[in-house]
Amino acid sequence: MRGTYGPMPVHEFDIESAPLASAFLKGASDLGIPIGDLNGVLDDGAMPAQTNTYRGWRVSTVDAYLDPITDTANVQILTNTQVLKVSENS
Repeated sequence: MRGTYGPMPVHEFDIESAPLASAFLKGASDLGIPIGDLNGVLDDGAMPAQTNTYRGWRVSTVDAYLDPITDTANVQILTNTQVLKVSENS
């Protein structure tokens, strides 16, 4: 099940503005193929594509999760690094 207000936006492709996508889904439904939700309970069948966009721009995992915490004192982000152990101090 998808959340509502997380850092990663998930939107379904607007099939109303894409006649071919709309026709594809209608055809699938007419053939008895269920119309599902890629991130929902029914994730099998035909379904509209989903995007991670905000105001027309793609949102990457870096944008959503890392950028907001890069200046946090207790977070160190290392690239090209192999993790051997993760420790958590509460």
